[in-house]
Amino acid sequence: MTRYKIVVSDTAKKDLKQFSFIIKTQYKASVTSFKYIQGLLNEIQKLSLSAPS
Repeated sequence: MTRYKIVVSDTAKKDLKQFSFIIKTQYKASVTSFKYIQGLLNEIQKLSLSAPS
């Protein structure tokens, strides 16, 4: 099985942190913030296995 290296840019990481902060502070939903960001990172990681050949 071919694996691909997925690189998350510094800008993307910064955007995720800002997005998480907004969910936590404006919507008072820290658990939702954690689950959402974890879900995004998990899906990004899955791309390393399922990228088109």
